[in-house]
Amino acid sequence: MKNLIKIMGALILVLIISTPIIAEKAPDLVVKEIKCGPGNKLQFTVENIGSVSLPSGWRAVADVFFDGRKMGHIDLGRPTSGDITPARGTASYLVVFDILRPVTVKVVVDATNSIKESNEENNTMTATLQPCEIAALPDLTVTWFSHDDRVYVLMVTIKNLGPGTVPPRTGAVLQVSVDGALVDTINLDSIIVYPGQDFHKPGEATVVGTRWHFPPAKDFRNYNVCAFIDATSVIPETNERNNRFCRMEQCPPH
Repeated sequence: MKNLIKIMGALILVLIISTPIIAEKAPDLVVKEIKCGPGNKLQFTVENIGSVSLPSGWRAVADVFFDGRKMGHIDLGRPTSGDITPARGTASYLVVFDILRPVTVKVVVDATNSIKESNEENNTMTATLQPCEIAALPDLTVTWFSHDDRVYVLMVTIKNLGPGTVPPRTGAVLQVSVDGALVDTINLDSIIVYPGQDFHKPGEATVVGTRWHFPPAKDFRNYNVCAFIDATSVIPETNERNNRFCRMEQCPPH
C-alpha cells in the first residue's frame, strides 16, 4: 500500500512538472520606431504586440526625454494616425518636440504603468536623431535696456533678427548681469508674449522684466549692464556671435 502511494505521488509530480504553464493573455505595448518627422518634429510609432486588445476605457501616456531631460508626456489615446487598441494595432505620433540638433531621444511607453501587460520590461526605446529638414533659422539678440520709472526694475529688450521662428519650448535662458554680477536667469519658455511683440517670430521684439531693481540713490548713477540671450547655446541661429549686449545704463535719483 505504501509503495502504491509513493508511485501515485511520483506520477502526480511528473504531471505537474510536465504540464505547460499557460501565459496570461494581455496586451503588450512597445515602441517600434523613433525618428525625425515633418517639420523636424519628433515622431514615434507604438505597437500593441500582445494577443489581446487594450481594456475598454484605457488611458496611458508616453514620456519623452531629450539627452536625459524629460520634455513632457504624450497621450497615447490621441495618435496622429492608427490605433493601438486592438491586438497587433499600430499608431504613429507626430509630437510638438523639435529636433533642433543631434539629440538622444528616449521614449517610454505606458510610463505610469496604467495598463497591465504581458511584458512590462520592453516599454523603452532610445535613438539618436538629427534634424531631417533644412529650416530657416532665427537670430536672437539683445537690443536695449530700460527701467520702470515707478519701481525702477531693469527691463531687457530681446529681438529675433532672423528669418526663422524660435520654437516654443527650447529650455534656452537669458542671463542678466550688473557690474559683473549675475542678477537674473530667465527661461525663455516662461516669457509672456503679446501679438506684435513676440520674439519667437521673425522681426519681432519683446520687453522682458527682470528681478533686479536699481537701488535708491540721491544722484544719477551709472551701471554696467550686460545680457546674454541663449547663454547655453541650445537654439541654432543664423548668427551665434550677437547674443551678448552690454552698455552703461544710467538711473536718475529716486
